[in-house]
Amino acid sequence: MNYNMAKLRSVKCQWCSEQIDRNTEPFEHESKGYYHKTCHSEMKADRANREDLMSFISSLLGPQANLAFVAKQIKQFTSKYKMTHSGIKGTLVYLSDIKKRKLNPRMGIALVPYEYQNARKYFEGLSEVRANMIPYEKPETRVVYIERKQSRYKERNVKDLEAMFEEEFNSDN
Repeated sequence: MNYNMAKLRSVKCQWCSEQIDRNTEPFEHESKGYYHKTCHSEMKADRANREDLMSFISSLLGPQANLAFVAKQIKQFTSKYKMTHSGIKGTLVYLSDIKKRKLNPRMGIALVPYEYQNARKYFEGLSEVRANMIPYEKPETRVVYIERKQSRYKERNVKDLEAMFEEEFNSDN
């Protein structure tokens, strides 16, 4: 019997709540627990999206924003209404930039559930328009040289001004 190789107990993934056999499956360990490799990358991406959303909201609402209340609202929207962080951010962009609505810092992001579908339709339509657009191609610049012809009219009407001034000067004396 080989007593050097101890079997590791199975643990629960903190992201998907499935069991991980640490002896056979690849896993990641952080201070909060164990994760599948794929779950760990999803968790990191979700965390980055949430931090990006919170920084956007703090810049949108200003220093008066109650970020703890906003974090509670985000958690409620993502769990109850199955909204995504990028969808919430898109809705806030839609409200502030497209609709030009000012959000009340005391209310947080309470308008998001009411405008989420409208924002989604707007951005889907926008992406459809962009997909159907024909890219602008700048036409090639061509240089054309045209030789000017001298007209006979100009040659006939050319007069010697010095000679005219001399005649005038001589006639005055």
